[in-house]
Amino acid sequence: MKLLISLTKRLIDSLVGYGKEIIGYFETAEIPELLTAKPFLKAKDSYTRMVQGYMKARKNAYTELLFSLDAMRDSAYRIFRTVVQGLMYSEVPAEAAAAQRLNVLFEQYGAEFLDLSYVKETAQLSKFILEMQKPENAADIATLKQEPKMAKLVNAAKKFDDTYTLGVEDKAALAAYDSASVARREFEADLRKLMVYVEVMMDANDPKWVTLCQKIEAFNIKFEQNEAKTKNEANKEDAPKA
Repeated sequence: MKLLISLTKRLIDSLVGYGKEIIGYFETAEIPELLTAKPFLKAKDSYTRMVQGYMKARKNAYTELLFSLDAMRDSAYRIFRTVVQGLMYSEVPAEAAAAQRLNVLFEQYGAEFLDLSYVKETAQLSKFILEMQKPENAADIATLKQEPKMAKLVNAAKKFDDTYTLGVEDKAALAAYDSASVARREFEADLRKLMVYVEVMMDANDPKWVTLCQKIEAFNIKFEQNEAKTKNEANKEDAPKA
């Protein structure tokens, strides 16, 4: 059963809704030992703190926008990386060679830094962009005809940085954002541990366990489908008009 899905860098609205639904399944499963199990209690606690921090952050004009812009720059980086890695298999030797050279940088930076605090992520992303803007790398990007992808990444990073600068004077709002971000990462980690616990403890002969796992799996499928649909609709809106 697919009890665990990637929640990294989902919009906070989506994560809050996801957590509420999943925790509700546990609370109504009628399996008493689950409600006192340490993995469940930890996940519920970090979820509560994430929601509290999120609600405080929403009071500031910039924090909601920061969540969205952070997701945009992450998406721009991931898409650029995927395209370059795909072009490593181009039948055009010059393209394959250029993609292989650029991929060295993508491998060097990886994607893990996208899960760091936004201050650390900004620092890493800035370094990456500077590397990509070096003449030899810019030439490879041109060979691959990927200047638009590079420009989109640069613009997304700049929009986030500009918005952060506008809101930086509101220390209370930034503290709330940090609080929500930290609790979010803790919730994601605690949720992974909770699902592992469920997989280990699941009793296939107990219909309550089976029902719980089936509900989680069904919701995961529905959640990912809705997320994909939302993303596709957003991409259509962003696409240039003919």
